[in-house]
Amino acid sequence: MKNLIFLSLFIPYLLTSCNFSNSRQANRQEKALSGSQGATIYDPIHHYWDNLNVRDTATLFRKEGGEQLLVDYLFLLNKTSAESAPGGLNTLLNKILGNQVLFDHFIGLIEKYLYHPDSPFRNEAEYISVLEYCIKDERLGPQYKIRPQYQLSLLYKNRVGHAAEDFNYITPSVFKGSLYKINAPLTLLLFYDPDCENCREIIRQLSSSKILKSMQRRKELQILAIYTANDLRLWKDHASSTPAEWIIGRDMQQIQKQKKYDLRAFPTFYLLDRDKKVLLKDPYMDVVMDTLVSISNKTMLNHRSGSM
Repeated sequence: MKNLIFLSLFIPYLLTSCNFSNSRQANRQEKALSGSQGATIYDPIHHYWDNLNVRDTATLFRKEGGEQLLVDYLFLLNKTSAESAPGGLNTLLNKILGNQVLFDHFIGLIEKYLYHPDSPFRNEAEYISVLEYCIKDERLGPQYKIRPQYQLSLLYKNRVGHAAEDFNYITPSVFKGSLYKINAPLTLLLFYDPDCENCREIIRQLSSSKILKSMQRRKELQILAIYTANDLRLWKDHASSTPAEWIIGRDMQQIQKQKKYDLRAFPTFYLLDRDKKVLLKDPYMDVVMDTLVSISNKTMLNHRSGSM
């Protein structure tokens, strides 16, 4: 049996290798999803895996076979509520658990699509459910629980609706502060790398946002940008080009060493409320902006209503 801790090293994260379009959804008559009577699965999503033919490994190991079936399922999952498809991927894993090689294959694909930061199907809640399945199922050996336990220890931190992990930082002017000492209704926490082109582009967009500038002028928002590596010259050179209203800080050997945040890619956002409760965890840029626009509009509307 393969050791799961090494599995992801051999799974290519080339997300363009599989068709993400919705043109081939659950009504595909894939050989591997054909039941004994040839019925096609196009019922509610919780029946998606009912007729999976686990013996047809030739189909399930092909990209256009098993991987595409998983992509189609995740596409449907994104279009429905979590309550409509409880434990759907656990149903899949239960079906294939008897074939260790096939189980390894699908566990790797699930990690690729649910956990990889660039996946369009990234879904923390679903991936946590899969990891919990691997840890709790007694049919899986100890080597199958090492990686899930480590990943869960990170994913359980800073979840939406829970308090964010506090940390200390130091600014280019050698001011020392901490996340929880920031006094603002909202804090946009940005983890970045000055050497990352995508980070620089995101920072340019944030810097030019009229909504963000307006919220900062009204003391409704504070932006905290944190660098977690050790190139001090690079960090200081870049810090001078960021808006003066932002707090530019460097991790004081807490975030990375103590694994306080799961930073799989840069940039990474967190939106926090006044009490540092997580409102958004690692969202895409457009989600951040849409959320801030909505909050800003509601705040202005409340102010106008109160003044009447």
